[in-house]
Amino acid sequence: MNELEQCRHTRLVALARVALEHDDIVEHWLTHPQPGLGNRRPIDVAACNESGYRTVESLLLRIEYGTYS
Repeated sequence: MNELEQCRHTRLVALARVALEHDDIVEHWLTHPQPGLGNRRPIDVAACNESGYRTVESLLLRIEYGTYS
């Protein structure tokens, strides 16, 4: 994992902790397929490129603010 990928991963984990509130839920959410990502794993989507990272970030923000449907 290069420095940029590490930074993205760290930021996503921090955002997931805020949005999901429990570390065990965070790890599960990041490593299991999510319907909001076309049943892909957030960790895989975010690792693809900047667009994938932003997609996962956006989903976490929607979850945090209660606008995910």
